[in-house]
Amino acid sequence: MSTLAIQSRTLENTVTPRDSVQTMHLEQVRDRLLQRRDLQEPEDIHRSADQIHVDFTEPGRAKLHFINQGGLDEPMLLTETGLKQLGAHVLPNRGVSFLEDLAGLGEHGRKLATANWAMFSRELSDPRMVRTVKVRDPQTGEITRAVRSVMSQGYGTYDNVTLVEDLLNSVETRHLPVLAYQETDRGIRLRMALDGTEKMELDKPVRMLEAWNSEVGLRSAGIQGGIFKLWCTNGCGTWDKDGGVFRFVHRGDSARISKGITDGVGNIRVAASGVLDAYNQALGVAIDDAYLWLGQQLKGTLTRPQIQRAQAALNAPTSQPNLGTLAGVVDALTLSAQDESSMFAQSQMEQAASQVLRKGLNRAGNSRELKAAVAF
Repeated sequence: MSTLAIQSRTLENTVTPRDSVQTMHLEQVRDRLLQRRDLQEPEDIHRSADQIHVDFTEPGRAKLHFINQGGLDEPMLLTETGLKQLGAHVLPNRGVSFLEDLAGLGEHGRKLATANWAMFSRELSDPRMVRTVKVRDPQTGEITRAVRSVMSQGYGTYDNVTLVEDLLNSVETRHLPVLAYQETDRGIRLRMALDGTEKMELDKPVRMLEAWNSEVGLRSAGIQGGIFKLWCTNGCGTWDKDGGVFRFVHRGDSARISKGITDGVGNIRVAASGVLDAYNQALGVAIDDAYLWLGQQLKGTLTRPQIQRAQAALNAPTSQPNLGTLAGVVDALTLSAQDESSMFAQSQMEQAASQVLRKGLNRAGNSRELKAAVAF
């Protein structure tokens, strides 16, 4: 975590509550995004690193100036993502962390950190795309401009508003109820009910379509199918790796991404049905020691704290209805994903749940007792 930059903020976290189904329309999501875009006034500026001055001399923060013929432009703050991305272009490995530690040694260290950055950047003449927005300074409360991302000139811009408008322009998705809308400075994720919400029950998963994007280059744009279950105050999904995932790297013409998003929806419907069928099959697969088996399956895939949280979630009230089954293990793993600090880390754990589901069903399928509960 950067100590001299603005940390990633949660801008929206609207999820249907557990005890009643409350959804949004895609038009509401689009309107909120448009309002935020008007306030942020995003601007992309193309400059090379040798014409960018990063100043560490102010205690507790780094600031960026563009160099012009008359000297330095007005300073900008940097988000954690912007500082890391620019540092990856300018500095050696772990260079940002080193300069932050150096700046933490006092006034002399801050001057040395500024001088070090200048030395590494002075020969870098290839232009970069510096993506900026207006933010509220967390220290002063004033509105100022900040660098949110630094990309190569080959980066293809595809913003969050365009993603939602593409979904609105598709006959198959424009009226889907939005179960979850999460947005941070790093990305956006939407989860929509493919079959409406009339038949949603607390312990019954339903098919969903998920769409995501990152305007700061931390993730592709894409859609995928899965299941959503009202077992807590947040939505949880799980996907098979072959369950229909359409990812589009931010490169080239954004029209390519728009077309891929709208073309992929039909496949997602079929894929989501496959995930739902797999989960229902998992209800009939028994596991003798779910705690031990889950730890074995996740070793090397997730961190030890993540595994421990997933194992602890086996005892959660929402995991009890399917306790001792493969479905219960999937429930526990996706439930524990909500403890992750970012939606990207949450997605990683949910993908691990899909792998556990697939492995369990494959092993059960090789048993002679195909219709019976299979003890692992």
